[in-house]
Amino acid sequence: GLHLSGCSALLSPAGLRTLLQFMGSAELQMLARLDLCDCGLGQGQAADVAELLTRCPKLAELNLAWNPRLLSPAGLRDLVHGLANCPLRQVQWLCLKHCQISARAAPDLGALLKLLPCLTTLSLEWNLEVFTAPGLRGLAQALSSVQSAPAFGSKD
Repeated sequence: GLHLSGCSALLSPAGLRTLLQFMGSAELQMLARLDLCDCGLGQGQAADVAELLTRCPKLAELNLAWNPRLLSPAGLRDLVHGLANCPLRQVQWLCLKHCQISARAAPDLGALLKLLPCLTTLSLEWNLEVFTAPGLRGLAQALSSVQSAPAFGSKD
């Protein structure tokens, strides 16, 4: 796996763009785990994060915890838009702890989850607004066409 937790300098807007340019059209074929926890990723980087993720066809575990600006309503929309043509078909575990996902962003979260057909474990701890009535309603509406719901919990 690739552990970049806390590497905010490397994953700054310019740093991430430079990394993607350096990679050219290369893919990270064997990468199964990607840890981007607490990297200071922002809304404006959502498209680049989506591009990075689409270059990881075997990705099974993704940690985006502690990146609240990335998972703002606009950030989630941009992330979903960037992944729309290339869903993350192998992702089974997704950690979004402490991302301050708002009730308003819940439908966008649902749209993201639809792009993860193999997801079995979703960690949403400390995203309190998602668990309010408006948040749950928005999430449920977005997920209404999904065949099976992911398990809620954490991987320790």
